[in-house]
Amino acid sequence: MNHFEEEAWVDYLRQLVSAPRAAVMQQHLQSGCAHCENLNRAWQEILDVFSRDGDYNPPESSVRIVKAAFDIPQKIPFLQYATNLARAFAQCGGSALVSAPAAAGPGQEK
Repeated sequence: MNHFEEEAWVDYLRQLVSAPRAAVMQQHLQSGCAHCENLNRAWQEILDVFSRDGDYNPPESSVRIVKAAFDIPQKIPFLQYATNLARAFAQCGGSALVSAPAAAGPGQEK
């Protein structure tokens, strides 16, 4: 018996397959293929969990704590400066800082 790939069952459950292919897959399930029935059931449970995930709203206090934890550049100005400097250095390939001639200091020859 030929089985369908897991990706095909996910597409079937999400109604992304053509009507003729869906009919063939439905007929395959009705033929009693335990392997594909198990795959279909497992993916249906997974998709059910994902569909409910959008209904979850965390408490505002938790959102505030997480946002504060990731707001480090605003709290540490030097870190923001260093991040910008690193980005600029990366954009120029590092060559601008490396190839620039050193300035002679007082009493030093150039």
